Amino acid sequence: MGSLLGRGSCANSIQANKCRQAARAEIGKCLSQLWTERNANKIPSSCSSLVSGSSRNGARLTYDGILGFEQSQRLTARAARYLCCNMRPNENEVPARFDAVITGDEKCGSVKTGNNRYQDDVEVGQVTFHCDLWRDNGICN
Repeated sequence: MGSLLGRGSCANSIQANKCRQAARAEIGKCLSQLWTERNANKIPSSCSSLVSGSSRNGARLTYDGILGFEQSQRLTARAARYLCCNMRPNENEVPARFDAVITGDEKCGSVKTGNNRYQDDVEVGQVTFHCDLWRDNGICN
């Protein structure tokens, strides 16, 4: 559905773990604001703070694919389209849980998943979609 890239800056490679922790913090800010503003038709400012060519801390959310429907930048609308039109086209109420998987080197996650790879699974929030209402409003068109 989307991917999120975070960057943390530090003085040198000796402080790499501080960079990773700063990047993780930027991702955390984005996830929190994204959930809080899940019904807004815009990407939150903390999810578009990563500037190409800059060494400053930041995060950038990129939604997968271009979806041509009203409110396409709205997190809940993108999820409703996927759930109500593709996964459960005949159900009226669909509970959903929003999760994030954070991966990277040491200090990016707490669970070691491979050689120099770490991961955390983070629950962002839960909502029940009333698919009949979403479909009536044209989400599947």
